[in-house]
Amino acid sequence: MLRTPFHTRRCGILRLLPALLCGLLAAAPASAETVNILAAGSLKKAFTAIIADWQKTHPETPVSMENGPAGWLRQRIEHGEAFDLYASAALSHAEAVSQAGWAGPAVLFARNRLCALVKADNPVSSDSVVAYLLRPSTRIATSTPLSDPGGDYAWAFFRRLEASHPGAYAELSQRAQQLYGAPPNPDKPAPSASLLIAEGRIDIALGYCSGMPRGGDAPVKGIALPAPAPLAEYGLAVARKAGPGAAEFALFVLSPSGQRILAEHGFLAVTRPQETP
Repeated sequence: MLRTPFHTRRCGILRLLPALLCGLLAAAPASAETVNILAAGSLKKAFTAIIADWQKTHPETPVSMENGPAGWLRQRIEHGEAFDLYASAALSHAEAVSQAGWAGPAVLFARNRLCALVKADNPVSSDSVVAYLLRPSTRIATSTPLSDPGGDYAWAFFRRLEASHPGAYAELSQRAQQLYGAPPNPDKPAPSASLLIAEGRIDIALGYCSGMPRGGDAPVKGIALPAPAPLAEYGLAVARKAGPGAAEFALFVLSPSGQRILAEHGFLAVTRPQETP
């Protein structure tokens, strides 16, 4: 995904925001029903906190949230599943739902860096992680492309490494195991990346920095992937049939309070300068 410089992108967002907000509100006929949210799994903790904060001023509006791989959630919407608000780890998914007529305008509401998860005593760092990935003996785990944007971002990283490491994409895409982020299977729950590493089944797992352990004595640690790792861009879309509560919640996510909560959970707020990972 090509990105324009942040000052250009930010100005564009600011110019479009009034129209986007009007579109969100226009998409909402009068209703007092439950706000049903379909949100990326990486948003679970942050959105739980945002919902709790929002309901302090909207106690009369119930909120229901289901989390899962954002690509899988998009497929469910495209097959006619009812929803009020869709929050994807890929802006392109929210834009597709909007362009198909299921929702109003899609809006960028957060960013996320990509990190690698390894054992706490592994000496690998951001400076050495590419060499570690390219080592033939390194066992790599990623999320599942198409079903989960986390997998798409990992594969994009592999492709970008081609410029400085010819053959990297073929090597890494063949060796990487897609061990999580697939559509849920109640009969075979996917193990967590932390468990896979702690048990010694893999050496490194790629994922979002927001989901990495923070301090403490965890058996695993997160390290930021260096450039040219892509920056994940999250998109939000309100269903055209949603009630006003969904539009009001979307506006709260975009508000300083919502953005603060996202930042507290490891996301990059869209109103802050975009940093090079």
